[in-house]
Amino acid sequence: MVHFEASREVDNARVSPWRRRAAVSSMLGMLIGAGVAIVGTAANQYQDEGSYECFLPDSLSGKQFQFDQRGITWNTAGQAMDRSGDILKFMDEGGSVAMLQEVPKADFTGYVRLMKTRAKQYAVCYVQADSKANFLDGGFGNMIIVDQIPKDVEAYRMKGRSLGGIAMKALSGVMVDAKSAFTLELSSAGIFMGLDLSMNNTKRAHEESRALLAFTLKMRGIDGQVREARYLTGHLPGYDPYLSTQRARLIKIASKNIRGTRPLVLAIDANTDPEVFVPEIDKIGMTTTLTRPTSMDGRVIDYVAYTPNPQLGFVQIQREPFATDHHMVSFSFRTNFIDYHKAIKGSW
Repeated sequence: MVHFEASREVDNARVSPWRRRAAVSSMLGMLIGAGVAIVGTAANQYQDEGSYECFLPDSLSGKQFQFDQRGITWNTAGQAMDRSGDILKFMDEGGSVAMLQEVPKADFTGYVRLMKTRAKQYAVCYVQADSKANFLDGGFGNMIIVDQIPKDVEAYRMKGRSLGGIAMKALSGVMVDAKSAFTLELSSAGIFMGLDLSMNNTKRAHEESRALLAFTLKMRGIDGQVREARYLTGHLPGYDPYLSTQRARLIKIASKNIRGTRPLVLAIDANTDPEVFVPEIDKIGMTTTLTRPTSMDGRVIDYVAYTPNPQLGFVQIQREPFATDHHMVSFSFRTNFIDYHKAIKGSW
């Protein structure tokens, strides 16, 4: 809340009606202008949803592939750049891939700029998802940081509201925000005006849209041959009707990316409890083991699931202490095991 105070004392009784109307009209005009600007920005970002871009450094060309892969998935809640120390430390200490959700577009730009000056570089890809917040930072999306050049990158748009629906919802949000944002108090001590430009109702107009990013990484098998592992990562909305429809689309996309003996690793903020989500991924042959709460409200909603496969060998999934409003979840698997072991399913 921003407060403005007049520089001279005014008698409440002497404040003319036209001055009051002028002050109110001026503030309402500012609010409506801000709302129109937000709608325009949302429309532009709506057109970019489901599109991706990558920074692929030449230094990763010809990289030797390892027998194991270590990764993390983390809903950074808009703090990807602020938590770059934790994320890049993981990568520098042998990490293969970091899959991050709720990343502002500006943070992706910051990581690319950072990689251009770093001695140890990584590939960075970003898919535009939604713009529920951080309008000035380009909206939110999903980002991956990889220690090799990712192959066969694909993005999948997870539709929320239509463009017309966004406009109608945003405009109605402007009216609600306008009514509650401006306050005017007149007293003998002066004129006090309060202005709240958080525009929370307006911003919520666009928060249901999401996107997924799929890519392929390579690793070396026990026979010395290069193998492939497919990855799929993203973020589902927190409530229906979009949660149910997008989760159903996620299952279809995951099933599409399961191919032959090539393993699929799904790293997702599903915003769905295990009682619902685990049976759904089990139907397409995927499993997970994490049972510790991953969100600050005590729910298990962040998952690393995989298709048990001889190429995966041993799989370990665990919650890490690093947290925003979600815990970082780490995983590792290796191919230099002759036998593989399907993880024991957790009990929720």
